[in-house]
Amino acid sequence: MFEYLSNLTWADWWSAIQGVAIIATAIIAWWQIGSLKRQQKGWKTLEVCERYESDPVLDAALKALRKARNGDGLAAEP
Repeated sequence: MFEYLSNLTWADWWSAIQGVAIIATAIIAWWQIGSLKRQQKGWKTLEVCERYESDPVLDAALKALRKARNGDGLAAEP
């Protein structure tokens, strides 16, 4: 086995190093794309939260629900 390794040229070693580097680069790129997808899901969640706070339709609906809950109208007419 060691005899085979000692017969390799610098070009053979360089090709092996390049192959390992390409595989490592592909793994890192795959990980970064997955990380970006997770971050995008987080941004979508924040967009929904922002809409919840600033949307006038949702605000009016929440006020109506609060008024019905506080006035016992919600129990009588859900």
